[in-house]
Amino acid sequence: MHQSDPRHTRRRTSKRSVKPKPRRVRHVKKKRRRLTRSGRIVLRGVALILVVVIGIVIFRAAFPVGNVVIEGKVPYTTERILQAGNIKKGDQFFGVNTKQITSRLESLLPYVGEAKASVHFPNTVVIQLTQATPVFAVADGSSYALTDDEGKVLQVVTDLQPYSNVASVAGVSVNSLQPGQSIGAKTMSLYRTAVSILKTLNSAGVKQITSVNVSNQYQISFAYQGRVTVIVGTTADMDTKLQYATYILSKQLSSSDKGTLDVSQTAQNGTTIFTPGQ
Repeated sequence: MHQSDPRHTRRRTSKRSVKPKPRRVRHVKKKRRRLTRSGRIVLRGVALILVVVIGIVIFRAAFPVGNVVIEGKVPYTTERILQAGNIKKGDQFFGVNTKQITSRLESLLPYVGEAKASVHFPNTVVIQLTQATPVFAVADGSSYALTDDEGKVLQVVTDLQPYSNVASVAGVSVNSLQPGQSIGAKTMSLYRTAVSILKTLNSAGVKQITSVNVSNQYQISFAYQGRVTVIVGTTADMDTKLQYATYILSKQLSSSDKGTLDVSQTAQNGTTIFTPGQ
């Protein structure tokens, strides 16, 4: 049998064992280079972000609020409006929160019915205010809460003489609400019914409504000039009932007539009943 020379075997073995080593070394070196490059990219990204953030801070600080313009007539001083809106000259212009200003003005200043805030580059804040007006006086013990058409309490008074043009409403509770607070959900639907009646009549030219009574949802009524009580019944077919009431009050009754006008059945059969009173 032929035997191989051991020297040749050792040489071959040594050659085979040496060849893979350079490859492994090169592979490790490549990995190290890749990690180094990725690290540099991360560092550059972080540095870029820091530069951008610092630039934004410097840019914002360079534009303070320098002018505040207030538009609209409301019963509050400029100082009170700025205080309620938390608006100060010198504040960062780009940090002005218009939604927060609007919310604060409408909640802290009861007679502000609607507020709008906007910013105008480079340093002006514009505040537009619409005044709320009382539509009802709601009895609350010995006092009265003057409320707007959204049910917000504008003012609490003990004497209604200065507000003789404001109608009273029965069947709605304010439960010692303070100015800026709104009527609760339990009676809000009744309040909205009263507001709807008042607005419909006013739009039709019947403006001297002295009171609205929604305490009985099946026997809703209102008083005209304090001398004619109009019964409208339920809220069903309300527009039709109010149209009949408007026509009779303005066209058929004289300025001296007193009594009760029932229009609760007009939508069903067109019947209206006027009962004279004293």
